[in-house]
Amino acid sequence: DKYKVAHTGQRVDTHHGDNSYTYVVQAERVRDFVIFVSEHYEQIESRIDDITIKSCSFSGRGEKALIIGTKALRTFNELFGKYPYEVFTIAESDFYVGGMEYPQIVQIDSTAYKENEVWLEYLIVHEIAHQWWYGLVGNNEVDEPWLDEGLTEYSTLLYFEHNYGIEYKTAIMQSFIINNIEMQD
Repeated sequence: DKYKVAHTGQRVDTHHGDNSYTYVVQAERVRDFVIFVSEHYEQIESRIDDITIKSCSFSGRGEKALIIGTKALRTFNELFGKYPYEVFTIAESDFYVGGMEYPQIVQIDSTAYKENEVWLEYLIVHEIAHQWWYGLVGNNEVDEPWLDEGLTEYSTLLYFEHNYGIEYKTAIMQSFIINNIEMQD
């Protein structure tokens, strides 16, 4: 009962037992399901376009993640069509690096919350773009990663251009994409 959860779908019921809670969660039209649990989660939320956006964090930087997530959903709603689910969650976690997408929720490594805000924004926006490219399109991310990763990287750059202009988008592309490719050569 001391733990808080972040998950795919919406909680429709909670059952209390002896020092325990059972959450009943409903998730329609999703490909898989994930749950993150922490006794330290602080949850805040906002709303845009009839979508509740939640930020579950334990670093004290959940508000920044919520602002970024709200801006990204608003941008992608404009560019690609409205996000079809009622809830979207950003969950901070002790992940080894970066982030990962799941239906209606993204996992963001706690170290990103401690680094510079540009990296946090890039990472959250990238993972949210996966809600369209993988999640809604439904491609096979294991056998065809070029499809969702390619469209997601492109969408991330569109977000930065849409919100900050072409020069900023070009700087982001150089910093986070081109430099990483060149380092691998």
